Amino acid sequence: MRAYIAGLDVKEITSVTAPPSLSSMKPYHSKDTPTFVIRQNGDAWDRPFAVVYEAGFGEEGKGTVESVEALDQKGRFCGFKISSTVGGRKLTEYALILESDQQYTDPGLDLSFEGHFAILTPEGNGGSGSLYLGDSGSIRFGERSLSGKPKLVEW
Repeated sequence: MRAYIAGLDVKEITSVTAPPSLSSMKPYHSKDTPTFVIRQNGDAWDRPFAVVYEAGFGEEGKGTVESVEALDQKGRFCGFKISSTVGGRKLTEYALILESDQQYTDPGLDLSFEGHFAILTPEGNGGSGSLYLGDSGSIRFGERSLSGKPKLVEW
């Protein structure tokens, strides 16, 4: 398992081994649990952070995520830009996470979002893309838009 933490400027990370997680499946329910704790000085309301987790694949534990970049607007956290290589092709995804009084716009992408959670994959493998709106709100990417209830559109 990998953890990508964007903006590690003033955070302290401590790793420990916790007792076994009894709710895990065999053989993990009897093994110690690797754990880490992140501490940030100052008010988390002003500088929140989140973590992107990726499980490793195969014996070497190789994943697909290459980088994670925090998105912000007007000094407030808005989500992540996640860059990966999947099946030999580059993939970029935008995971947008806003508070109720926020809006996010990116003129370079022709993207605007108002709501709590959305994911944009401008172009994935094979030239296809997708736009997902969670909860409620509205998102517009170029000529595509979604609003209201949770929805997914692919192209």
